Amino acid sequence: EFTSPTEYTVTLPAGLKWANGNDLTSADVKFSFDRNIAIADPNGASSLLYNLDSVEAPDDTTVVFKLKAENDQIFPFILTSFPGAIVDDEVFAADALTPDQEIVDANAASASLLATPFHIAP
Repeated sequence: EFTSPTEYTVTLPAGLKWANGNDLTSADVKFSFDRNIAIADPNGASSLLYNLDSVEAPDDTTVVFKLKAENDQIFPFILTSFPGAIVDDEVFAADALTPDQEIVDANAASASLLATPFHIAP
């Protein structure tokens, strides 16, 4: 929900786990969005995050998205699309593409899709 004109706050359910047993917390969400922007792949989803200024994870279940422009009613829908895919911060590189085999070896290939909290309609 919008908690201010430039803040969109999401609360994750407690106790989420990745397929490999790692905890899925707001830190993973922040990591995933920061990573997407850091990689900035021209064929990736970072261009859809044009209004995202920053992401905060004040506790394990709260994520606060700080927006550049106020009242962006499109932003919740962007979270349900490809930019909203969350990855395990213990497996993926922070600023580069992670090799496929490393993802498979870490049992994280399907976890990001199964556990992604944003793949639901807002």
